[in-house]
Amino acid sequence: MIYSSETKQELDMILDIFRPYIEENPYFDIVYSDKIGYVQIDISPDFEPSRIRSAEHLLDTLLVQLAMDDPFSPEMWKTGDFTPASTDRIRRRVLPLLEGAGEEREKYASLFERAMKRYVRDWVD
Repeated sequence: MIYSSETKQELDMILDIFRPYIEENPYFDIVYSDKIGYVQIDISPDFEPSRIRSAEHLLDTLLVQLAMDDPFSPEMWKTGDFTPASTDRIRRRVLPLLEGAGEEREKYASLFERAMKRYVRDWVD
């Protein structure tokens, strides 16, 4: 098995939560391979497919996609920087999606907030 049953369950839950966003986004997809697990593919010749290793990695991947497709965040394209305004917009987009997690909402909200803090720390500070 590529993932432990717990990791696979977490990945599936996150993908179910974000499925509407992923399906609407014309620039990337996340697909499953029996051989290597979940893989992010970008519809761009500049990006190589990337294997999803964990729930945190998947949330990091989705966070970057959310930031990069924020139409009010041209600074992301110019500098790669998260700004307070862009992180607020991302939160407003993600928190309603997390409602789909039901009883697990707080767990995934916490994972998402950790991912946000990591990116703000790594990209802005």
